[in-house]
Amino acid sequence: MTKMEKLERFLHLLLVAAAVGTLLTLVITACAGESDEPQGETGERGEPGTPGEAGDSGEGCTVERVELGAVVTCGNASVFVRDGDTGAKGDTGVGVAGEAGVPGRDGVDGAAATGVTLVTPCPDTAASVLYPERLLRFADGAVVAFYSSPDWMYNRLVTLIVGATYVTTDGRACQFVAE
Repeated sequence: MTKMEKLERFLHLLLVAAAVGTLLTLVITACAGESDEPQGETGERGEPGTPGEAGDSGEGCTVERVELGAVVTCGNASVFVRDGDTGAKGDTGVGVAGEAGVPGRDGVDGAAATGVTLVTPCPDTAASVLYPERLLRFADGAVVAFYSSPDWMYNRLVTLIVGATYVTTDGRACQFVAE
Protein backbone atom coordinates (compact mmCIF):
# COMPACT_ATOMS: atom_id res chain seq x y z
CA MET A 1 0.00 0.00 0.00
CA THR A 2 1.50 3.35 -1.04
CA LYS A 3 1.88 6.30 1.32
CA MET A 4 -0.90 8.13 -0.56
CA GLU A 5 -3.24 5.12 -0.17
CA LYS A 6 -2.38 4.93 3.54
CA LEU A 7 -3.14 8.67 3.94
CA GLU A 8 -6.40 8.26 2.02
CA ARG A 9 -7.42 5.31 4.26
CA PHE A 10 -6.46 7.21 7.42
CA LEU A 11 -8.50 10.27 6.46
CA HIS A 12 -11.50 8.07 5.61
CA LEU A 13 -11.29 6.32 9.01
CA LEU A 14 -10.93 9.71 10.71
CA LEU A 15 -14.13 10.98 9.05
CA VAL A 16 -16.00 7.78 10.02
CA ALA A 17 -14.77 8.04 13.63
CA ALA A 18 -15.91 11.67 13.83
CA ALA A 19 -19.36 10.76 12.50
CA VAL A 20 -19.74 7.86 14.97
CA GLY A 21 -18.61 10.05 17.89
CA THR A 22 -21.17 12.74 17.00
CA LEU A 23 -23.97 10.16 16.73
CA LEU A 24 -23.04 8.59 20.07
CA THR A 25 -23.06 12.01 21.77
CA LEU A 26 -26.54 12.73 20.38
CA VAL A 27 -27.91 9.37 21.59
CA ILE A 28 -26.46 9.77 25.10
CA THR A 29 -27.75 13.34 25.35
CA ALA A 30 -31.23 12.35 24.16
CA CYS A 31 -31.48 9.42 26.58
CA ALA A 32 -30.18 11.26 29.64
CA GLY A 33 -33.05 12.81 31.58
CA GLU A 34 -33.15 14.49 34.96
CA SER A 35 -35.66 13.40 37.62
CA ASP A 36 -35.89 13.33 41.40
CA GLU A 37 -38.15 10.23 41.33
CA PRO A 38 -36.78 6.72 41.84
CA GLN A 39 -36.43 4.57 38.73
CA GLY A 40 -39.13 1.94 38.25
CA GLU A 41 -38.62 -1.76 37.52
CA THR A 42 -37.43 -2.83 34.11
CA GLY A 43 -40.20 -4.22 31.93
CA GLU A 44 -40.17 -7.44 29.91
CA ARG A 45 -38.18 -7.56 26.72
CA GLY A 46 -40.27 -6.96 23.59
CA GLU A 47 -40.28 -8.87 20.32
CA PRO A 48 -37.51 -8.03 17.84
CA GLY A 49 -38.49 -5.54 15.16
CA THR A 50 -38.42 -6.24 11.44
CA PRO A 51 -35.09 -5.62 9.71
CA GLY A 52 -34.76 -2.22 8.05
CA GLU A 53 -33.98 -1.56 4.41
CA ALA A 54 -30.39 -1.72 3.24
CA GLY A 55 -28.57 1.62 3.56
CA ASP A 56 -26.69 3.51 0.88
CA SER A 57 -23.20 2.29 0.12
CA GLY A 58 -21.84 5.76 0.95
CA GLU A 59 -19.16 7.73 -0.83
CA GLY A 60 -15.44 7.15 -0.74
CA CYS A 61 -12.90 9.90 -0.39
CA THR A 62 -10.10 10.74 -2.78
CA VAL A 63 -6.73 12.34 -2.08
CA GLU A 64 -5.08 14.27 -4.91
CA ARG A 65 -1.48 15.43 -4.46
CA VAL A 66 -1.10 19.13 -5.40
CA GLU A 67 1.54 21.81 -4.97
CA LEU A 68 2.24 22.42 -1.23
CA GLY A 69 -0.03 19.58 -0.01
CA ALA A 70 -3.09 17.54 -0.98
CA VAL A 71 -6.80 18.05 -1.72
CA VAL A 72 -9.05 15.57 0.12
CA THR A 73 -12.51 15.22 -1.47
CA CYS A 74 -15.40 13.34 0.12
CA GLY A 75 -18.62 13.64 -1.88
CA ASN A 76 -19.11 17.32 -2.75
CA ALA A 77 -16.84 18.61 0.03
CA SER A 78 -13.11 19.22 -0.43
CA VAL A 79 -10.40 20.42 1.91
CA PHE A 80 -6.79 21.44 1.22
CA VAL A 81 -4.23 19.89 3.59
CA ARG A 82 -0.92 21.77 3.56
CA ASP A 83 2.36 19.82 3.78
CA GLY A 84 4.22 20.11 7.07
CA ASP A 85 7.69 21.58 7.49
CA THR A 86 10.74 19.46 6.71
CA GLY A 87 12.18 17.94 9.86
CA ALA A 88 15.70 18.51 11.16
CA LYS A 89 18.51 16.51 9.52
CA GLY A 90 19.55 13.49 11.55
CA ASP A 91 23.05 12.57 12.62
CA THR A 92 25.42 11.03 10.06
CA GLY A 93 25.76 7.29 10.51
CA VAL A 94 29.08 5.63 11.22
CA GLY A 95 30.18 2.58 9.26
CA VAL A 96 32.88 1.01 7.16
CA ALA A 97 33.03 2.07 3.52
CA GLY A 98 32.48 -0.72 1.01
CA GLU A 99 34.81 -1.69 -1.83
CA ALA A 100 34.69 0.27 -5.06
CA GLY A 101 32.46 -1.26 -7.70
CA VAL A 102 33.45 -2.30 -11.21
CA PRO A 103 33.34 0.61 -13.69
CA GLY A 104 30.30 0.55 -15.97
CA ARG A 105 30.22 0.60 -19.78
CA ASP A 106 30.12 3.89 -21.64
CA GLY A 107 26.60 4.76 -22.77
CA VAL A 108 25.37 6.01 -26.12
CA ASP A 109 25.75 9.75 -26.65
CA GLY A 110 22.50 11.57 -25.89
CA ALA A 111 20.66 14.18 -27.96
CA ALA A 112 21.04 17.87 -27.20
CA ALA A 113 18.91 18.94 -24.25
CA THR A 114 15.87 21.12 -24.81
CA GLY A 115 14.91 23.91 -22.47
CA VAL A 116 11.50 24.21 -20.88
CA THR A 117 10.32 27.48 -19.34
CA LEU A 118 7.46 27.86 -16.86
CA VAL A 119 5.11 30.68 -17.94
CA THR A 120 2.49 32.38 -15.73
CA PRO A 121 -0.20 34.13 -17.80
CA CYS A 122 -1.07 37.53 -16.30
CA PRO A 123 1.60 37.37 -13.54
CA ASP A 124 0.40 40.64 -11.96
CA THR A 125 -2.77 38.84 -10.69
CA ALA A 126 -1.25 35.40 -9.97
CA ALA A 127 -0.98 36.08 -6.21
CA SER A 128 -4.78 36.39 -5.98
CA VAL A 129 -5.31 32.58 -6.20
CA LEU A 130 -3.74 29.65 -4.32
CA TYR A 131 -2.79 27.79 -7.52
CA PRO A 132 -2.38 30.19 -10.46
CA GLU A 133 -2.49 28.66 -13.92
CA ARG A 134 0.90 27.78 -15.45
CA LEU A 135 1.98 27.01 -19.01
CA LEU A 136 5.12 25.29 -20.36
CA ARG A 137 7.09 26.90 -23.21
CA PHE A 138 9.54 24.55 -24.97
CA ALA A 139 12.78 25.59 -26.67
CA ASP A 140 11.11 25.27 -30.07
CA GLY A 141 8.47 27.86 -29.02
CA ALA A 142 5.60 25.38 -28.49
CA VAL A 143 3.37 26.26 -25.50
CA VAL A 144 1.46 23.54 -23.62
CA ALA A 145 -1.29 23.87 -20.98
CA PHE A 146 -2.73 21.30 -18.54
CA TYR A 147 -6.42 21.47 -17.58
CA SER A 148 -8.27 19.54 -14.89
CA SER A 149 -11.93 19.85 -13.94
CA PRO A 150 -12.76 20.88 -10.35
CA ASP A 151 -13.43 17.26 -9.33
CA TRP A 152 -9.84 16.31 -10.38
CA MET A 153 -11.02 12.87 -11.43
CA TYR A 154 -12.59 12.75 -14.86
CA ASN A 155 -11.63 15.70 -17.06
CA ARG A 156 -7.88 16.06 -17.43
CA LEU A 157 -6.18 17.13 -20.61
CA VAL A 158 -2.97 18.54 -22.01
CA THR A 159 -3.28 20.83 -25.00
CA LEU A 160 -1.01 22.71 -27.36
CA ILE A 161 -1.72 26.46 -27.15
CA VAL A 162 -1.62 28.10 -30.58
CA GLY A 163 -1.65 31.80 -31.48
CA ALA A 164 -5.00 33.07 -30.15
CA THR A 165 -6.63 34.83 -27.17
CA TYR A 166 -7.33 32.67 -24.10
CA VAL A 167 -8.87 33.08 -20.61
CA THR A 168 -7.40 31.38 -17.54
CA THR A 169 -9.50 28.75 -15.71
CA ASP A 170 -7.93 29.25 -12.28
CA GLY A 171 -10.59 31.63 -10.97
CA ARG A 172 -8.96 34.88 -12.18
CA ALA A 173 -10.58 34.81 -15.64
CA CYS A 174 -7.46 36.59 -16.89
CA GLN A 175 -7.33 37.13 -20.66
CA PHE A 176 -3.98 36.58 -22.41
CA VAL A 177 -2.67 36.18 -25.95
CA ALA A 178 -0.52 33.18 -26.93
CA GLU A 179 1.97 33.94 -29.70
